[in-house]
Amino acid sequence: MESLKGDILVSQEDAHPCISWDESYIIFDSSERAGVRDNDLFVSFQSEDGTWSEAFNLGQFLGLDNSGLARISADGESIYFHSDGDIYRMDTEVIEAIKTNEHPPGAENRA
Repeated sequence: MESLKGDILVSQEDAHPCISWDESYIIFDSSERAGVRDNDLFVSFQSEDGTWSEAFNLGQFLGLDNSGLARISADGESIYFHSDGDIYRMDTEVIEAIKTNEHPPGAENRA
């Protein structure tokens, strides 16, 4: 057993981690990080040396409040999560686009 290195899961309010099958990113929710309205999803990426990047506020990017409990589908193509009582699905392409700083699919439709 080992602790994850880097700016990852640093608060007692960081919860429900879900790691990708290849361990390249981890999604978790938090209610205590800067900019969080109620509870938001965050994503962090693992670097070559095994450390984790600063967490990116995925909930704020998606424009959803009170998001959490993310799970990645068995085929690695979709991420399921809840927000304000509804269940959502998004393609993992969004995560890859964020990682490479590209324009995420569907971002032009966000308010």
